[in-house]
Amino acid sequence: MSEMSSYVPASRGFARPSPECTPPNAGSLLTAAWFETIADPMLLCDRELAVLAANPAAASLLETPAADLVLRKAQEVLAPITSSVPAPKRAVAYLEWTCEFRPPQGERRKLAVSGTALRDRLTGAEGWALSLHRIDGAESSAEFIGRSAVAQELLEFVSRIAASRATSILLVGESGTGKELIAKRLHGLSRRAAAQMIPINCAALPETLLESELFGYEKGAFTGARDTKEGLLEAAHGGTVFLDEIGEMPLGLQAKLLRVLEDHTFRRVGGSRSISVDLRVIGATNTDLEKAIEEKRFRSDLYYRLNGVQIRVPSLRERPEDLPELVSFFLAQFNRIHSRNIRGIHPGAMRLLERHTWPGNVRELRNVIERAVLVEPSSLIMAESLALPGGSNGLGKKPASAENENPYARFSLLSGERELIAAALGEVRGNQTRAAALLGIGRFALRYKMKKLGLR
Repeated sequence: MSEMSSYVPASRGFARPSPECTPPNAGSLLTAAWFETIADPMLLCDRELAVLAANPAAASLLETPAADLVLRKAQEVLAPITSSVPAPKRAVAYLEWTCEFRPPQGERRKLAVSGTALRDRLTGAEGWALSLHRIDGAESSAEFIGRSAVAQELLEFVSRIAASRATSILLVGESGTGKELIAKRLHGLSRRAAAQMIPINCAALPETLLESELFGYEKGAFTGARDTKEGLLEAAHGGTVFLDEIGEMPLGLQAKLLRVLEDHTFRRVGGSRSISVDLRVIGATNTDLEKAIEEKRFRSDLYYRLNGVQIRVPSLRERPEDLPELVSFFLAQFNRIHSRNIRGIHPGAMRLLERHTWPGNVRELRNVIERAVLVEPSSLIMAESLALPGGSNGLGKKPASAENENPYARFSLLSGERELIAAALGEVRGNQTRAAALLGIGRFALRYKMKKLGLR
C-alpha cells in the first residue's frame, strides 16, 4: 500500500496535521495544503470507508458542507447503482463503483468513485483516498455563459470542432476563464457524448500516481499492486480525456502521452501488452508552452501534436458585456446553495464590478459573488460586501452611518432603515424615483438618507 502522513479529522471537515505528531513535519503540512487546494474532488476515509475529510472540490461537487460529510459512510452517501461496493479488505489495493447522487438542492448526477488504499507509516493506520469523477452530461449550470460577440464567436467555433473527427485539441487561456467548461462542451456536442468524459489535473498528482491513474497498472507492478487496475485512458474508451494543466505534466509521461496521440496505444505500468483505445484528448493550460519548450520543460513534438487544433478562451476583460449575466447567474446559484434571498445588486456595487480588472477571471467573479451573498445583511448586495478595491472588505470599514451608531443599542433604527431602503432599491433595480415612491418619501429625501446611510 502507498503511504500517507498522519492526520486526524478536523471539526470543519478537512484534514489537519495530527497533534500527536510533535512537531508536525513540513511534509504533513504540505500534504494538508495539497489536499485543500487540489482541484479534483476527493474524500479521505478510514479503513471502513467512514469519511474523515472532504476537500472543497468534493464539497462543491456534492453541494454539501464538508462538515456534514464527515463520519458518514462513503458507500451510503454515494450509494452504488447496480452492485454493492467491494468490501474494503486489507488485501484490496483499489476500489471502484458507480453511483447516482442527488444533492440537497439540485439535480441527480452520476459519479464514478475510485479509491486507492493508504497506510500511515508512523502509526500503521489504514484508510482510503476516494476520487470522484462526474460521468453524466454537463448540467445546465455548467454551461459557458456569454452573449457577447467574443463569446458567441468562441462557442460557434467550438461547435464546429466538436462535430469534427479531431482527436487532439489544445485549450489555452488565463486561469479561471472556463477552459473546463469549453472541454465539456466539446465533448457534449461530439459524437462521443454517449461515452464518458474523464477530467484529470496533471498538476495535482505526483508523477508515479499520475502515471498509474492514466495508464493503469498490472498486478505486482509495484508494492501494493495486488490487483490489475484499469487506467483512465481505458475507462474513457470511446469518449474524451480532459488533461487540465497539461503544461505541468512530467517529461517522462509526455513521451507516453505522445504515443497515445499518434497510434492510440499504450501499456499499463508493469505491463508488456499494448492496449488500443479510441478517444479524444483535450489538453488545457494557462502557461506559455512555447516558453516551456525553450526551457526544456515541455516536449516540442507533443506540443505540435496537440496544437493541431488550438482554442483560445478569452479573459473576462475581453468580454465585459457578459458581466451582468454572469453576476445574475452566480447570484441565483449561491442564493440556492446558501439559502439566501438576495434580490439584486446595488448600482454602485455593479459599477465597482465593472471597474475591476478581474485577473482571476470568471473564477474570481464567482468567489466574489459567493462571499457577498454570505456576508450581505440586506436583500441587495452593496459595494461594502464585495471586498474589491474601491469598496470595503465587508468586515472592517463601516458605512458613515454605522460609525455614529450606539454600540450598546440592542435595536438599531439606522440598520433597519438601511435594509428597507436597500430592499426598495432592489425591487425597482436601483431606480431612485420609484424606490422613493415605494417608501412614501420624496426623491431628495431618499438621496439624503442614502448618503447618510452609506448606500452610494
